[in-house]
Amino acid sequence: MGLGVTSGALLLGVIGSDDRLQCDLVGHAIDEAAALEHLTKTWGTPMLLSRSAAETLSPAARRGLRELGAAPLAEDGGSGPCFEVIDALPPALAARRRSTLAAFSLARAALAEGRDDEARAGFDEVLAVDPDDPAARLLRARCDAPEGRRS
Repeated sequence: MGLGVTSGALLLGVIGSDDRLQCDLVGHAIDEAAALEHLTKTWGTPMLLSRSAAETLSPAARRGLRELGAAPLAEDGGSGPCFEVIDALPPALAARRRSTLAAFSLARAALAEGRDDEARAGFDEVLAVDPDDPAARLLRARCDAPEGRRS
């Protein structure tokens, strides 16, 4: 089970009687949080944040995030960046992710710009230090995917 965190407006509704009440939440933020929670399985991490949630953090807290790239976050086809919360990982794993953060970020940027050889080398560097990094493995595989099949 993962945790998806975002920020935004929502509507809380309670209906029923004294004997039975039902509460429900609706809104884009609810859909986005659910999408992020689902993506924790894809990215192999326990907690993901949306851009809107990441922007609410202090600069010091943002240093504990690793941007994974754009992901589908809404039923209407919208997407946005998602961020792995490194501090949500076990301490030894968090230390490995921090040690490869710069190389991962450069490789992710290279992949986004179509510099596949540079991205491949960067993800290989990350995986040499942290061979069980699911995000690095997933993005490394995208380096070899045909252009139209990268998401």
